[in-house]
Amino acid sequence: MAVIGEKELRAQLKSGTLSHAYFIYGDEGYLKDHYIAQIKKKAVDPAFADFNIHIYEKDGTQLSDVLHDADTFPMMGGSNLVLVYDFPFDKKADVEDIKAYLKDVPDTTVLVFTYQSLPVDTKKEKRWNSIIKAFAKAGDAVELNTRTQSDLVKMLVSGAKKRGAALQPCCTNWTSCLPFARTARSRRRSLTIWLPSACKRVYTTCPNSF
Repeated sequence: MAVIGEKELRAQLKSGTLSHAYFIYGDEGYLKDHYIAQIKKKAVDPAFADFNIHIYEKDGTQLSDVLHDADTFPMMGGSNLVLVYDFPFDKKADVEDIKAYLKDVPDTTVLVFTYQSLPVDTKKEKRWNSIIKAFAKAGDAVELNTRTQSDLVKMLVSGAKKRGAALQPCCTNWTSCLPFARTARSRRRSLTIWLPSACKRVYTTCPNSF
């Protein structure tokens, strides 16, 4: 299977059907955090999170420990979620081991490798290509990059509509990057639109839009 993006992942989560393996990378940290949180929510009952969620986010993580937890049967049913941050796969043995493991991931496991600070450069470091291919075949390889201006406009217009306000695309003026969300006021209610952290564009609208 090919690498998927935000649209496909969002549709998958909406349907309630999770893959057993995810490789999540890309340059948009907000989207990665958001969808990892959604996967957690879908995969594991919060009442059993302490038992059924295993997180590796420190240097020195051993792949053998990760795979041991991935083979653990979840307590009280549901899924066993194993979440691994920035694993380098800088050893040939680790690359071969994960490719072999992905051929038979337990049905009760959701194995997620995500990259927040370690870049996945498929052009400079060829090992990533075979890893991504293996995850795409076993589950999903998901690339989450900064949304285009067109996508952001659609998101804002849709968000405004859901909240009973109106935002006209033709009135949207993208001007600068600032680290906060802008609150727009309508005659009926307050509308807060949160922008992805990597975008953080400020918008202005015509007064008649609200």
